[in-house]
Amino acid sequence: MIIDSDAGTDPDDTCVAILVARHRSRFPAELMITNDETTKWAKARFLKALVEATGHDIPVAGGLPSLKKREDDLADKAGLSPDIEVDRDGVAKIIAVLDAHPGVDYIGLGALTNLDAALAQRPELAKRVRLFQMGPAVAGGFQRARAQYNARIDPGAFARVLRQVPTPTLIATHTTWGNWGGPAKLPLGVYPDDDLGKKLISTDRRDLALYGRHLAAFVASGKDCSILHDPATLLASQEPELFDLVEVDVIIDDQGWIHLTREACDALRCLENGRIGCVEKAITGWSDPPDQHRVRVRMSLAAEYDRIRARVIELLGV
Repeated sequence: MIIDSDAGTDPDDTCVAILVARHRSRFPAELMITNDETTKWAKARFLKALVEATGHDIPVAGGLPSLKKREDDLADKAGLSPDIEVDRDGVAKIIAVLDAHPGVDYIGLGALTNLDAALAQRPELAKRVRLFQMGPAVAGGFQRARAQYNARIDPGAFARVLRQVPTPTLIATHTTWGNWGGPAKLPLGVYPDDDLGKKLISTDRRDLALYGRHLAAFVASGKDCSILHDPATLLASQEPELFDLVEVDVIIDDQGWIHLTREACDALRCLENGRIGCVEKAITGWSDPPDQHRVRVRMSLAAEYDRIRARVIELLGV
């Protein structure tokens, strides 16, 4: 398993690192690599410190720098990224792990720049990748001005990787947001004043305390909560029964949106009532998608929010 994370911005990546480090038998990661990295390797420094705080050891390496060329990120500004040395050869380490195994679960929790670079050097390794990717968003599924961040930060890399690897699993954002006319609080949200948030902020366990400080900084930056997008994607690799997954053809455009093909719409309309609620607008308002990158994917339609949240809390040990 490889965890490719944009740790240091949204605390959901922080949660994933703790789960993986504390449960190696369940999540046998051989590498944690950062994407959307800063020019001063802040994400890798934060991730390495976080893994060390768990009391466990997983190799951490900095990935390729963000196209934004940022010097720091939220965790670094909050004083959570110590000035420590980190490996900076993440792409080479991806190749080494893929070379050593016939199949590798690749947990994509941000841009796919690193994997794209690895496959550009060794395209024959693509068949070994079992990709579980957080995002993207379905065009027309719900109102949003831009494509989902993980896809739009490097849309070219995103499209190339999805075309190369066998049937990637996409935990799309319409699944993990999960507030379709329901309660005011998001079902996978972690709020400072909910049971989990209170425990994180008051704990004296080092790794959870870092998570709590990161959550506090995230909320102070103007967010209501951190959503468990990335922990849900991690769980999808081991417990797919927590999700309603369908295999369909989609089009990936040059901005990072995915569009349902006509065949996908026809197949989805045949599903039982209620299963397509989160993409119903995309189906009813369907128009010919751009003639760009067609790919077969396993896409999420829904998720068991209560079970996912309970599993995350159980694995965190709070």
